[in-house]
Amino acid sequence: MIHPPTSRVRVRVFGDSEAAGGVGAKARTIARAVCDAGFVAGARVIKADGRTSVYSAEVAGYGVVVKTLALDRLKDRFGSRFRSTRLWRQATGIARVRRCRVPAATAYALVRGVNADGQRVEALIMERVEGPTLLRAASERSLDSRATRLLLDRLGHDIGAMASAGVFNRDHKPSNIILSRSEDGSPLPVLIDTADIRRRSRDQAMVRMLAKLLIETIGTSVATSAREQVRLARSAADGASWEHGLRELIDAVRQEIESHGDPTPRHDPFEFDS
Repeated sequence: MIHPPTSRVRVRVFGDSEAAGGVGAKARTIARAVCDAGFVAGARVIKADGRTSVYSAEVAGYGVVVKTLALDRLKDRFGSRFRSTRLWRQATGIARVRRCRVPAATAYALVRGVNADGQRVEALIMERVEGPTLLRAASERSLDSRATRLLLDRLGHDIGAMASAGVFNRDHKPSNIILSRSEDGSPLPVLIDTADIRRRSRDQAMVRMLAKLLIETIGTSVATSAREQVRLARSAADGASWEHGLRELIDAVRQEIESHGDPTPRHDPFEFDS
């Protein structure tokens, strides 16, 4: 596992930036707690591979997710220095998404240094959004019909808003969306991975993001009805002022899904579902 840095730590706080939603001075307090030698003992490992790890923990009274990256390759060291690693892209992607008024998990800080194992590492400290992934909720059919309609409308609206701004989320899939709750109790989808935000034309962005929402459900045998798919597409079309007609949009999404090939995910998205 890749532990967060504990020495020679440099901190970039996002508390005063749009990327963090104006979280203020608490970001630096949270960063200090994550870089404490005792952090790992009290954290739960959500995911780990050879070069990255993801932790969930309570620190300084806040629920956080900490994503770490080993800077053991030259390109990653340059990326960290010039703010182009996947973790940096995630933090800056949050700002781009939020400018579209689409909810995304808050980035508190990005830290860089040496961990207890002597590795040079980078870690992104983020808000832990409570709730199941959209994929999990869909697989369990945990919402009633009214809540499902509201959720589909919101998902479509968010895609339309991003597409209208030329913003394309390459990883816009259900396992990267947490189903939270708004103040009125209605379902609120929150993006938790914004590392692959690109610029695309409105039409291309909307078609591809709609397809990505559906491809993962197909590949994991999570059923979505034709009626739900039409409602989702209609909401996206309304949000983006799509002028080509709903049937054209649905046909374009189906073609995108077919061109994708095998929809089976490379890694089981339920394996690390917390």
